[in-house]
Amino acid sequence: RQSPYSQTGLRPLGWWYRSAAPPIPPASAHFAVRERVRRARLAAVLLLAFIILNVLSLPVGIGDPTTLYELLGSLIISLLLVFFNQRGLVEITGGTLVILVNAVLISAILLGGLTTVAVLPLYDLMVIAALFAVSLLTPSSVFVVSLLTSSFILIDARFGPPDLQPALSPSSFPPLPPPSVL
Repeated sequence: RQSPYSQTGLRPLGWWYRSAAPPIPPASAHFAVRERVRRARLAAVLLLAFIILNVLSLPVGIGDPTTLYELLGSLIISLLLVFFNQRGLVEITGGTLVILVNAVLISAILLGGLTTVAVLPLYDLMVIAALFAVSLLTPSSVFVVSLLTSSFILIDARFGPPDLQPALSPSSFPPLPPPSVL
């Protein structure tokens, strides 16, 4: 009987795990080794989703060079992270993924020329970086990521476009930004 985590089996992601994650250690391996591989396998799935999302988004960038460069840069970085993740360097992979997710969202907020209605959901999406941090990095890293993303949201709300200020009044926005609520 094959393990459900088999890298050689016919499981749907077996081919990807063989390419993007370190091999599964024996059951007798130390807990820290097994935990590192677990996080690397999770990072492999997140990288696959990120790569697919980037590739599917490329047509959007055809008409906008800034978006195209951002998507291509994100795709190249994601492909490089596969190399690090396959070698078990989960901290580098996870940390870079957290930075990449926030960089994509922050650049869309600051450079996208979006309306207030379009910017508000991007603030909420910044919670993805905190979820990546708690899943791939040390548990305490989520506090640092949440603090930084919440700080960005508060600074952008205060000093960003004037039409953003009424939408973020206390009556229409929770007292804490979404990343810190999580």
